[in-house]
Amino acid sequence: MARDTRTFVRLHNGMPEHPKFLELGGGIAGALAGWLWVCGLCYCDRARTDGVIKRGMLARLADVPDPEASASRLVEAGLWHTHGHTCQTCVQPPNGAFIMHDYLEHQSSRMEITELSAKRAAAGRKGGIASGKTRNAEANPQADAKQVLQGCLNPDTDTDTDLNTSSSAAPTTDDAPPKAPRKRGAKRPAATAVAPRFTEFWSAYPRRKDIGDAERAWTKVVADPTADPQRIIDAARLYAMQRKGQDPQYTKLPATWLNKRSWLDEPDSRQDALPGSEQGAPVKPPWCGECHEERRQINLGRGPQRCPNCHPLTQKASTP
Repeated sequence: MARDTRTFVRLHNGMPEHPKFLELGGGIAGALAGWLWVCGLCYCDRARTDGVIKRGMLARLADVPDPEASASRLVEAGLWHTHGHTCQTCVQPPNGAFIMHDYLEHQSSRMEITELSAKRAAAGRKGGIASGKTRNAEANPQADAKQVLQGCLNPDTDTDTDLNTSSSAAPTTDDAPPKAPRKRGAKRPAATAVAPRFTEFWSAYPRRKDIGDAERAWTKVVADPTADPQRIIDAARLYAMQRKGQDPQYTKLPATWLNKRSWLDEPDSRQDALPGSEQGAPVKPPWCGECHEERRQINLGRGPQRCPNCHPLTQKASTP
């Protein structure tokens, strides 16, 4: 049976009862908007767009009567954003495009999918080499049993040479002596070097948490030739200045900040977005009395989540 090479999206089993989906409304119009959201989720994973959907793709995503109207419902509910949105956890999409809310918080990024595909391809090639050696041994019953055993234990070693026949080493010069073969079972030295310039980024970033995830994200990001490490470090210092004196729970984790390519965001100029806010920091609105007073979280049967009435990051609470 052929190996399944498809990728999959993550979909919460409580999605139909989520407050944002309830805001789509009932009836056919709400159902069509929800179906457009599901089709958009699959498209972003399949096309590796990191949650960005161009307006021209709406008619191709799903067979709905009025995709523009359905998209407008998704924007009003906070499930999609357009350029110029005020959501603090999502990047700005290009003009004339949408971005799915918190896409990279729950789905795999383009870099992660590409890395997974490369790992699967490498594993397939390695398995094919081992399988070919086994078939060759079965076709030649006179093959040396020791050679077959060596090929199974160490598939990376060339075992096509007859072990019973002595062979002379290739001539070498005095300046380049032949390397001694690595002993079977010897462990390869572990790579402990820190990714280049990661320490600078880590020192500059305002929230130093989950260093392992942050270093892996940094390594993937700087592998892109279009990414400038110095620009990323400078943006991290600017972000640290913007978050100075603010509640750290609203500061992005470093891995999240890197995976979302937040260093490309425009500087935050929303100082007057909420009354009494400083540097655009969210201010808690009056407590609604139905949720946790300090955390502003409420349990609607699927675990704690932001209160739709008075959490500072919900669209309803932050709208003046």
